[in-house]
Amino acid sequence: MAKRSNSISIDLNVIFRILDVISDQQPHIVNEITEKAGLSKATTVKYIPLLELLGLVEARGRKPKRVLITEKGLRIYTEMLKLYGLLGIQVP
Repeated sequence: MAKRSNSISIDLNVIFRILDVISDQQPHIVNEITEKAGLSKATTVKYIPLLELLGLVEARGRKPKRVLITEKGLRIYTEMLKLYGLLGIQVP
């Protein structure tokens, strides 16, 4: 099978860690998400627009940008928690 040149790699663990931080439904600034999720700032900054595009978060403002989880994001986060539990995997 030919490899797609327009494919991107998505790390579900990174998505989970970001959603975990903002799952309290409060606005969080990028630096706070980065620190609490244990990610690099580059990774956080890379994933926020992706999560926005997927409808999982809403980013407001410019600097500092505030990120909120959407209803869809909260549903995905809840399902990811269930999946970790069903697989017997410790939540990151």
